[in-house]
Amino acid sequence: MAGLSRNFLLKQKAFPDDPPASYDSTFMDFYGAGMGAMNATNYLPGFANDDGNYYSITFPMNVSTTMTYKQGDGTTITSGSWNGGWTASEVADGSGNSGNYFSGVYMDSTDNALYAVVQDTNASPSQYGLAKIDKAGTVTLIGGTWYNVAAADNTAIGVGASWIMPLRRTGGDGSGNFELISTYSPSTDYRMIKYTFNVSTGAMTSAAVLPAASANVDLWYYPTLGPTSNNIILGAGYQDTTGDSGHVRGFLINTSTGKHTPRYTTLANNISGGGMSNFYRGTSIGRAIYWRGKVLIGSGDGNIAAYDETDVFNYIDQMADYYGIL
Repeated sequence: MAGLSRNFLLKQKAFPDDPPASYDSTFMDFYGAGMGAMNATNYLPGFANDDGNYYSITFPMNVSTTMTYKQGDGTTITSGSWNGGWTASEVADGSGNSGNYFSGVYMDSTDNALYAVVQDTNASPSQYGLAKIDKAGTVTLIGGTWYNVAAADNTAIGVGASWIMPLRRTGGDGSGNFELISTYSPSTDYRMIKYTFNVSTGAMTSAAVLPAASANVDLWYYPTLGPTSNNIILGAGYQDTTGDSGHVRGFLINTSTGKHTPRYTTLANNISGGGMSNFYRGTSIGRAIYWRGKVLIGSGDGNIAAYDETDVFNYIDQMADYYGIL
């Protein structure tokens, strides 16, 4: 340590410990057999008011067009729009306009509803609508209206897209409106764009996420979670090339100040004291979705686990403090 002052050493921070996964029985029932891979097909718990135990929703995230509802014994449910699987094209306004992709999904236990932001790419520019389905297969395009995306931001976006964040409810399960952030936003000089959907009317508004002085020449790929209460967004998507080192490259951005780490900051599991291997495991990118009151985080290696958002957001804020952008 020659050459380092005592004052310098005292200022050094420890990399934060990873938050523990939740062992809620809703999700533990799906551990062991695995919950699928975040870059392929997910096997997720069904509705809070299912008619039996171990019901599930099957969702190929890499395609983002169809979801299937199954009983605990694997029998496919065929009620209403579940017959043949719920497809984005079944979300329609009654005037010939229908969806193509699920851009965001959110299973709400309190409302006993699976919400989705659906994209209609047949329109020009493309459009978004907020929809929901229940266990009976009843589908509603909330408010019955589609909303235009800025022409500059017109691109096909499914849940598996590399520039979309998970659909999030502002007050958590059962409370608040929905928000969806996309980093593909030429219309805001790549300051990201947040779409807000009114849960009752479906009305959509949009706004830039980063400050006006934070214009970027290119988008931030693989945004994962946030913003936290301290306005930090984590991107953890540039995978390690070996699958063994426990590293992934990513970034942290302060949406209030525009401060950020480099795009390829190494976020290292092996310098941390916990077990959040889902961000850092293997050679596939990490992704997240909100489901039944938890946030599910995993990689393409089938390593999905459930977390309390509060724990994960505290962890993200601590990383931001570690890197000096909080």
